[in-house]
Amino acid sequence: MLHQSKVRNKFRLNKGFIKLWTLFFIYAYSANVVAIWPFTNHRIIKNKSIPAQLSKDFEEQLKSFKNSFIKNHKKKILRPKGVVKKYLERVVNKIGDNNETLIPSLESLEVFFIKDSSPYLFSLPGYKIFISTNLMNTYIKNESVFLGALTYEIIKSGRKIYKKKLYVPRGYVETKEILKIVDVQSETKTNLLKWTFLALERAGLDGSAILNWIQIINRNSLEFSWYLVGKKNLSLEEFQFKTFLVSQGVNFGNNNENGSSRGFYRLKNWTD
Repeated sequence: MLHQSKVRNKFRLNKGFIKLWTLFFIYAYSANVVAIWPFTNHRIIKNKSIPAQLSKDFEEQLKSFKNSFIKNHKKKILRPKGVVKKYLERVVNKIGDNNETLIPSLESLEVFFIKDSSPYLFSLPGYKIFISTNLMNTYIKNESVFLGALTYEIIKSGRKIYKKKLYVPRGYVETKEILKIVDVQSETKTNLLKWTFLALERAGLDGSAILNWIQIINRNSLEFSWYLVGKKNLSLEEFQFKTFLVSQGVNFGNNNENGSSRGFYRLKNWTD
């Protein structure tokens, strides 16, 4: 009888716990909240600023840029294979598996590297990510920064965070045009940076490395002019993100320049 009583009490506790979390997720849905990680401070983001869902027509138009871009850069496109492909799959799965609420299924993800002398990184809906070899070889010096920049675009693509803009298709889309079309407002960028930090931390990676990515752009504003509306905006984004990192207890004295994996260096050598 005593054993049965314990079982009943345990059942009541588990049932109460389930009800509690059910109520939480009902609240999260109704309040437009992205739940990042329970039981940990600063892991719940009230996401009132997620842009409205893209219209189907605009989403399809953005997706169509993939084929147009690949066609126009056919001889410059590098598709990951072998150990490089396995490395990307491993790190992407690590990020996705630990952030299922924030990042929907990554099965359709494709990463393309483009032989280009300009530094850029952008994404299109459906997890289509494009990275120039100049960016990898000249500016991405360590794995933490690479994963930070990559995660930012994964979240942006997965949640379809693109500002709708008027665009008249002409059959050919230049890289600079795409970069302007997929850009987002400063406030949205700040939120994306926060989500990126939390997603990386939950995956056991260095979330503060995304600050290094911002600073790389800031120090090379001419080369990365496609990435910002103005120097003032970028400086403000960096300041706001630093303030957020302080609230998360980040120690800026930590050095994330070291510890890159063998897989990352293989990727670097492959794009060189």
